[in-house]
Amino acid sequence: MKALKITAIVSIVLMFALSGKAQDEMESPKVPDPVKKAFKTEKPKMNDVEWEKEGNYFAVEFKEEGVEKEMVYDAKGNVVSTETGIDTGSLMPSIKKYLEENYRDYEIEEAEKIEKKGKTSFEVEVEANDEEIELLFDSNGQFIKEESEKEEDENDEEKEDE
Repeated sequence: MKALKITAIVSIVLMFALSGKAQDEMESPKVPDPVKKAFKTEKPKMNDVEWEKEGNYFAVEFKEEGVEKEMVYDAKGNVVSTETGIDTGSLMPSIKKYLEENYRDYEIEEAEKIEKKGKTSFEVEVEANDEEIELLFDSNGQFIKEESEKEEDENDEEKEDE
């Protein structure tokens, strides 16, 4: 009787564990083989990665030497952009000045260097009172635009509809 109870408990635990893994796999997008191959060629030692579908593109997030990174690919496996986390203390003086003058009451959550089509830009995420705002700066640290979390979600939905 005791063996039957143990078997039942183990079976229930396994059922929940496997259903959780299946759920995780269902939420992960189907990444085309050319995209996976391109990433493996570029970063052969990266195994702990997270894939996400962004409109018509596939983004892979990973940590390399303790730095958060993201690479975005088209369906053919071409790199569209890369994002590299940067220390907020190392932001350009012009970006720091802009933040001090315009977002004094906000806390800097994270900063990233973005490389896309041969151009470099910087994205700084600030937050205050549960409001997240992403600020985009050019390679010289000049402000380009502001996007709230809500606007970003709407833009992603519009891209998916195209």
